[in-house]
Amino acid sequence: MVVEPSWIVSLTTIAESAGTWPVKLMLVGGENMSERSRRYVEEVWKTDLYLTYGQTESFGSAGTECARKNGYHLQELKFWFEIPEPDDHGHGELVFTTLSRRVMPLLRYRTSDVARFMEGTCDCDLKMLRRISKIIGRCDEMVNCGLGNISPWMFEKVLEGVNGIAHDWQVLVTRPGLRDGIEIRVELLDGVSQQAVDRAIRKSLQELFPDMARNLAMGLCEMKVAGAVRGTLRTGRKLRSIVDLRKTLFGAEAAVPSGHPA
Repeated sequence: MVVEPSWIVSLTTIAESAGTWPVKLMLVGGENMSERSRRYVEEVWKTDLYLTYGQTESFGSAGTECARKNGYHLQELKFWFEIPEPDDHGHGELVFTTLSRRVMPLLRYRTSDVARFMEGTCDCDLKMLRRISKIIGRCDEMVNCGLGNISPWMFEKVLEGVNGIAHDWQVLVTRPGLRDGIEIRVELLDGVSQQAVDRAIRKSLQELFPDMARNLAMGLCEMKVAGAVRGTLRTGRKLRSIVDLRKTLFGAEAAVPSGHPA
């Protein structure tokens, strides 16, 4: 089965009650997918799910996971990949140059995807191909606020161990007053209280990112958790993980959609 993450997660919620059919494997791409969602899909369908990396401009897949599921092996016969300005941990914007394309060649095309090159070689049969890590976010989703420098992968880790929530989530960055505000929107499962989820998220944040928890305690930022009905956060094909609503439009503060994700 070849499918996008958002569609297979939605189909899996139906398959839990309606039943599945035999699937040899799943090849999933088109947007990022959390390990939490991967485990959920694999458990329901009882098959392996492999991720691929690419975009419209690459004309399909530019990298694919092997059976180890530890990074994307890059198709370097067709593309040359670079991270021109990596940070101290090696993360940066991935760019690529096409090597064999005669139609629409690209030179150092900026993908806006943030990843890093993985050290060492894989122990699979594709060990000669370089690997990149999973995409940890996009350049337009890296936000600086009172909580600190935030990106989607941080909230994926925070929410991964929280029980009682579905797979879709969204973070809104606002400025309700003089300080920045963080609103974490999650979809609650039946019978789960928002207060319990709020406590679990704050505990997870404290354990995983103590500096951010310290910023909250110092009053540099406000944070609240907003519960939503399962299946209501995603109104389109893709759900933006982090939306900065502090950005102004014609000099006015951007409005927060009431009960509707940006």
